[in-house]
Formats: sequence, structure tokens, C-alpha cells
Amino acid sequence: MSWEGSTVGDLIDAGFAEVKTGPFGTQLKASDYVETGTPVINVRNIGFGHVREEKLEFISEETTQRLSSHLLREKDIVFGRKGAVERHAFIRDKQSRWLQGSDCLRLRIISEEHVLARYLSYAFLTPRHQAWMIQHCSHGATMASLNQDIIRRIQLDLPSLDAQRRIVMILSAYDDLIENNTRRIEILEEMARRLYEEWFVQFRFPGHEGVEFKESELGLIPEGWAVTELEEVVHLTMGQSPSSEFYNEVGEGLPFHQGVTGFGDYFPSNKSYCTIEARVANEGDILFSVRAPVGRINVAKEKIVIGRGVSALRSKTDHQIFLLSQLRCIFKEEDSMGNGAIFKAVTKKDMQSIKLLQPSAEVIGRFELIAAPLWRLIRILSDKNTNLSKQRDLLLPKLISGEIDVSDIPMPT
Repeated sequence: MSWEGSTVGDLIDAGFAEVKTGPFGTQLKASDYVETGTPVINVRNIGFGHVREEKLEFISEETTQRLSSHLLREKDIVFGRKGAVERHAFIRDKQSRWLQGSDCLRLRIISEEHVLARYLSYAFLTPRHQAWMIQHCSHGATMASLNQDIIRRIQLDLPSLDAQRRIVMILSAYDDLIENNTRRIEILEEMARRLYEEWFVQFRFPGHEGVEFKESELGLIPEGWAVTELEEVVHLTMGQSPSSEFYNEVGEGLPFHQGVTGFGDYFPSNKSYCTIEARVANEGDILFSVRAPVGRINVAKEKIVIGRGVSALRSKTDHQIFLLSQLRCIFKEEDSMGNGAIFKAVTKKDMQSIKLLQPSAEVIGRFELIAAPLWRLIRILSDKNTNLSKQRDLLLPKLISGEIDVSDIPMPT
């Protein structure tokens, strides 16, 4: 049969694919989760074509064996059953034998004789497909929900297998570069983190031999060092959200960052702009989320307007990298400070009273000579990933729709 104008259900009926719902709640209970073990992919771990590995949960080997029919394989495609139904995760080798959670659905291509699983994943990233998913999963309810029947009705317009291979080759080249840069960023961040902990947590800084220690509010610290409050060493700006009439998404004014979404691991991303300069952060300012959740930390890449969910911090002594490293060490866990019945939040007074270690200027200066180049490279690689993502996202719908002809693109031998 021709696979143009077909559906996922046609693939399933022909034996080329299968779909499976995650284990029922009675099969996988809260008491089954453990500290370490087999990772479980839940809906919060599903990104746009990738797995979000933050806040993974784990199950024991015994539970894994009991639920072995729900173990994932490389090239599986995982959807969430509730909420962000337009997202999916394409399973890589790294996530093989992880478990699909109770709130997930798994699409598995059994035979790639007519369709490549990777091609389907790219097709599911197009705005057209995502709009279709949102439309068909809403049902007028407060939260969109997905089931096997809707997955079966997902429409496919498959080019030849040869064209699918070429499209996958082009798009995966971008993804491979992004993944490589991401790994390099993680290594650089780990180097900076370990350097900070070696010098300022373990106190094995250059010249530490023979140093005397004294008691402080933060425990034993070297003689000559001090403990101070944030307001003494940091210029602090609390964000304030302007009226909605000053926002736009067409690029007028300065980028606007609310602090709730698009926070990023190292640098914020934004789709909104603000035409008035209410409260601003300048390039290099540390951004600290003050609500929902408290304690996420990254750095402004340019001058931006900051909303009420974020604050901007700048060292009064220009020791910005040391300040960044110290705050990232203190706030390894989100929401470790703050108050609130529904979600945690902190005030300016709360921020000002944060206790900080104040080493000697000489030790801080030597630390920054090593750490600052690491963070400059993180910035360069992050910018590269941003540009690569934009290029890929521009190409993707044109390749999937056939607007760009790939028939003359040579395949590697």
C-alpha cells in the first residue's frame, strides 16, 4: 500500500508499529520509588524531541523486572497522557531500558521498512503536528489528554524511505552538534563547580597549608576570611512586571524576562519584549528566580527588563564569577528558602540577608583567573547552540513538507 496520507493506526494495523500505555497506578505506586535505580520517564521529563533528565524518579531492580514490558528501547517515541500533549521524547541509546511512567504512552516502530522512527520524531516537531495534537486532545477540558485512539489518528504524509534518510541526515547533523556542545558545557560547568568546592568548601585553596581556622556563622573558616550578608557585597535589583500594554512579541524594546518560563540552565531565553525600562538587568548580571521556584540561577547575556519573578545581582567588587559560583553552590536545590502557601517566594529583605562567605581578595582573584575563561566558553557554546537550534527549526518544517527537495543531496558512503 501507499503510505502517503496514512495514519499511525495504519502502521499499527500493518504490524509495523505498536502503541502501549504506561503501567496503571496500581502497578506503579509512590511506595515503589527509590533513591537510585532504573530511571522512570514521567510527563514532566518529556521535552520537544528529547528527555528532560531533571527530577527523574527511580525504581528498584525488582520493580523493573515486574514491569519489564514497559521498558523503553532506543528509537521509541514517548508522549505524555496529560498536559503538554504536543511534546514527545525520542529515546536514545542512553535511555534504553528506562521505564515509561504511568502518565506516558509509547509508540514503537517495530519495522523501519516503510518509516524511520527518527523521521517520525522530526515530523512530530513541526508546528502543524503540534497544533493538530492540541486541537484533538483538548476535548473542552481544563487539561489536554491523550490516549491510544488519538495516537492512532495522527496523520502521516510519508515521503520515500530514501527521502526520509536524507531528511534525518540533515536534521540530525544539527542535533549532533548541539548535543556535543551541550556535553562540553556540562564538563566546563562541572570543572568550575569542583574548583569552587575545592577552594571554598574543602578550603584546599593555593597556600592553604598551615592556615588557622576560626568559628563563624557558616562553621569553621580560614583566619582572615569573613561572613557577610548579601546586601553588603552585592547590588540587588528586584524585578517588577510592567502593565501588559507594554509587552509584545515582535521585538520592540528590550527583551523581557519574567523568571517563570524560559529561564534556561545558564542563560535565559525569551520570546517577549518590553517597550519601557522599568527594572533592568545588564549584561553579565546574575539572575536569581525569587518565586516559583526560588533559587534558579543564570546570567543575562544582554540588557533585559526583569519581571517580578526574578532579581538581578552584581558584585560590588566586580567578582562576578565568584559570586555566581557561590550562589550556584548555596542553591543547588530549588526552593531551599522562601515562604508561601501555594508556591515559595522571597522578598528583597530575604535576599539581602543571605549569608555569604567572604574570602580574601587575593584568593578570589586567583579563582576568577581560572573560572572566568570556563564561563566565557560556556557562553560561546551556548550561543552556538542557540543559533544551531534556530537554523534547524527553520529547516525542519520545510524539509518535512517537501518544500525543500532533498533528492539531489548525496548520502555518505
